[in-house]
Amino acid sequence: MKNYILVLISILMITSCNSYLDKHQVYLEDGETVYLQKVDSVSICPGNKRAEFKLFYSNGNKLNHTILYWNNGANSITFDCEGLKAGKDSLIIIHEMEEGNYSFEIVNVNKYDQRSLKVPAFSSIYGDVYASGLTNRVIKKVSKINQDQGVKIEWHVPPSNYNKLEVKYISPEDNSVKIVTVENSDNVVINEIPKGKVIKYRTFYKPEELAIDLFPAEWSNDIVIP
Repeated sequence: MKNYILVLISILMITSCNSYLDKHQVYLEDGETVYLQKVDSVSICPGNKRAEFKLFYSNGNKLNHTILYWNNGANSITFDCEGLKAGKDSLIIIHEMEEGNYSFEIVNVNKYDQRSLKVPAFSSIYGDVYASGLTNRVIKKVSKINQDQGVKIEWHVPPSNYNKLEVKYISPEDNSVKIVTVENSDNVVINEIPKGKVIKYRTFYKPEELAIDLFPAEWSNDIVIP
């Protein structure tokens, strides 16, 4: 009886081992899979129908190129890694893109066509649709100063993602168009009375902190100076 049990255990062990080898034989036949190093990190700075891709590498000199995929792999761009140095290095590429929200995958490739694992990245690209929804900062007050020798314009609290203002008017001296930029201030003083006593202005927005482009609202209607 003891010998019978030992034989049965041996048969079960052989059967189990064969089953294990069958499951893994396909991987053993193909050999060991070698993966290249992935990009260390990815930073995407969106713009007006374009994006700036910043890719950071360790020993990127061992790579041939990097491929960035989107739309489930249907679209891609390739970055040549020829100029990368040993140690820490980076690539910065600006590429034209359609407006929209994107999910990217980044893959490194060497001269033997060995590939890294995919690194995901996400970004929004801005354009006409975003710009069409922008409105100008609201004027609080327009008043003459310096005995009718100038004008002061004041604005209410800026909206979200506000960056700066531009004020446009015609100089009474030479009929030239002048544009005054207003950045970190709630008001501006123009040291002359614009021709016709009218100005226009527009507001610029930066859609997010890393954005590489500003987006202006449309020029306002004529603002009449009292």
